[in-house]
Amino acid sequence: MSIISTTLAMLMPTLLPRLWTFAVRLTGDMRDAEHLVHSACVWALERDDQVPLGTSPINWMFSVLISVWTARSGGMYLPRLAPAQIQVASCPISVSSPVPETQQPYPRVVKAVDQLPDAERLVVLLVLLDQFSCTEASNILGISLADLSYRLCRANEMMASHLTRCSDARRTFAAD
Repeated sequence: MSIISTTLAMLMPTLLPRLWTFAVRLTGDMRDAEHLVHSACVWALERDDQVPLGTSPINWMFSVLISVWTARSGGMYLPRLAPAQIQVASCPISVSSPVPETQQPYPRVVKAVDQLPDAERLVVLLVLLDQFSCTEASNILGISLADLSYRLCRANEMMASHLTRCSDARRTFAAD
């Protein structure tokens, strides 16, 4: 067993809650998230010799998790459930946001993020929710910084459009 493998194996318990939370966001299903995290952990530990030098364990694990997620569907992203369909109460690990309740996003914002295409949604989840730097997120996704910036900008435009449509619909409904 290599030093990286030993370190990764020792760090795994501290990484699991964050990986599992992200996997729930990706799949929309706790059982699928559990299988995804398990597969990613096994894959990462079996291929510890492939970790690029200087890569942090959490960045490596997020990269592996996303790779396993996309590989499971032959390169196509897997379907997901709406956030309202996730049964958090039966969850063995807390998937609650580290953000205080008073600062949690409004349901319309959560819905706007969930409706993004997967490429843009991944960028939003990594940069805005999991607070990776743009450089770290681009490394995790294996894309250029320019591509990540484009996806983030496109995501912001799509979310703004969605939120504007929601606001317009609410005003129209209230006026009737």
